[in-house]
Amino acid sequence: PIISLVLAGALISSIPQESHAAFFTTVIIPAIVGG
Repeated sequence: PIISLVLAGALISSIPQESHAAFFTTVIIPAIVGG
């Protein structure tokens, strides 16, 4: 879903840089694969 990526983008701006890698692998990749 595109909306999920938009919400994820908003969360990314509030997440410290150190957490970005884990955040991408656990949220964004499944969002892209799942639609």
